[in-house]
Amino acid sequence: MSVRLFTAQQAAVALRPFYFLVHPDRFAHSPEVQKKNEKSLQIFNGYLNELFPQPREQRPVQVRFSIMKNDKLRDVAFELSGNDPVSIVKNALEKCELSTENLPKVSVQPRPYSSPFNAEDLWNNLQQREIKRRKRHQKSLLQHIIQKRAEAVEKTVNYQKTKEFIQDEVSYVQQKTGLKEIIWSMNWDQSYMRRCLINVLHMLKHSSNKERVVLALHNHTLIFGRGSFICCDGSIQFGADDVPEAWLDVCIESTVRRFEVRNLVRLLDRVKELLGGAEVIYDPRGNLLQTTHQLQSLIVRISSRSKAEMNELAEVARNLQVEICNSYSEINIRTDGRLQIPSIVDGKLLLNFIKDNKEEILRRRKNFRDLENEIDNAKRRCIIALGLDDLSFDAGIPEQRLLSAVEQLRTMEDVEQFKGLHLHISHSPNVFVMTNGAISVPLT
Repeated sequence: MSVRLFTAQQAAVALRPFYFLVHPDRFAHSPEVQKKNEKSLQIFNGYLNELFPQPREQRPVQVRFSIMKNDKLRDVAFELSGNDPVSIVKNALEKCELSTENLPKVSVQPRPYSSPFNAEDLWNNLQQREIKRRKRHQKSLLQHIIQKRAEAVEKTVNYQKTKEFIQDEVSYVQQKTGLKEIIWSMNWDQSYMRRCLINVLHMLKHSSNKERVVLALHNHTLIFGRGSFICCDGSIQFGADDVPEAWLDVCIESTVRRFEVRNLVRLLDRVKELLGGAEVIYDPRGNLLQTTHQLQSLIVRISSRSKAEMNELAEVARNLQVEICNSYSEINIRTDGRLQIPSIVDGKLLLNFIKDNKEEILRRRKNFRDLENEIDNAKRRCIIALGLDDLSFDAGIPEQRLLSAVEQLRTMEDVEQFKGLHLHISHSPNVFVMTNGAISVPLT
């Protein structure tokens, strides 16, 4: 029988569903599980790496992972033994009830047992490798910072000059319209921001309903973002990609639409009452019309249940933080302990979900508050240690990974190169200077 080698690349492809299932980032809400999976994954990868390009005999070692199946957390344990990578990969997939269809049908020539491999030695080797990897990362990042420092300083100066220039134009638009404030909800390029301001003046100059436009804007906040609408707090949003005619339509409708703000307050109070006094969280700058429709839909759904079920729901939902989402969403617990409820949820399903998960919801909220405090403290320590002007980060980064990245930054050497800089931790794998002069650095 011909023997074909099973490569490390083939192993990686076959193990993709396994890595996704056990990845520590999926368990950011549970630091204990996250730490356990991270350690087990290091041991698993370390054992597997020793089998390529030529398999080596190693001492058997057991690994244990936590996985989420059917919305329930359970443990999976299996032994790493032998020098056949195909068998090890297949065993890992089968233990987690995952498909082995991507596993090539190969046979690997085993080697006779040569010498024992101590699990403690394996762990020490993995630790040493991790230390070396971090040092290489630090060296690489430091080199990038040195290379980008002059560009960052220059862009920061230019950004501040342009910002002052745009502020003069903002003040002029405010004077013409009576706007209380103008803000951008996204990190727009400043030349694009200036074009938005010019388009507002252009709309005002050429509109046949100038008085209604000024009335719509006067003493309100104007937001440039995605889409044009009246916000939940009465602010007005212009879609930065929309044509001025769409802005004009929103201004003309604003008088009628803003009556819905009072209705929104009544709807929020009603949802709060139905959920036993739970804190209903909403975006003040969200779409007013969309938000009221979602609240109305949820009220109808809950109110259609029996009085006994409504009373039970009010009891179990007490002390929760809830967020009402669109009809395409599912009931979900966020990492911060907030319960996301679709506007068309079935009342009975919602009741059962809260009963089954309330302990987990409250635990996540407490852990998130603790983690938030840790991140704030770590950020302050990092800014002081490196002498940074500021430290920011992308939204949506898992809190535990963010904390680890901030702590890792704090230990950087040659702190003189960081003094006065603004660093931004990003999902992007590249190091580059942003338009505001901040240096974007990778999360890992």
